[in-house]
Amino acid sequence: MPEQSRLSYIQHMVLMMVIAVVGWAVFLGLFLLIFTDNYEPSVSRTVWWVWLIVGTIVTVITMFVCFRLLQTPRQWRSSAAIALFAPAMCLDALTTTYYNDWFDQGIHDDTAYSALILGAAGIGLLLAMLITKPTADKS
Repeated sequence: MPEQSRLSYIQHMVLMMVIAVVGWAVFLGLFLLIFTDNYEPSVSRTVWWVWLIVGTIVTVITMFVCFRLLQTPRQWRSSAAIALFAPAMCLDALTTTYYNDWFDQGIHDDTAYSALILGAAGIGLLLAMLITKPTADKS
């Protein structure tokens, strides 16, 4: 990879990571606004499923919008998706671990929160992998 191309790649991935952290903060804020009372997933599966479906759709749309706006080359899309989801997933691990200490939302919210994030991120990563055009190895 030529030096200019490598620099462009690194800049692109860093920008995707910044978008990831901002998106993570927005998602957490929305989660806390929507689930203001104790939330028991076994009592209200409909809310959980709606949140999962809407969250996943928004996550996937965000990924494709980033690809379009940042003009992500096809061969970078898998890496860009990882850069978009990995920082948020790391922050989610921290949030899930300390959820009950930081937020007084109830005992089951941390489980719902982490399940929603991991589900949406996993679907986004699988889609990015499927739409990425692999490059032939030059041996």
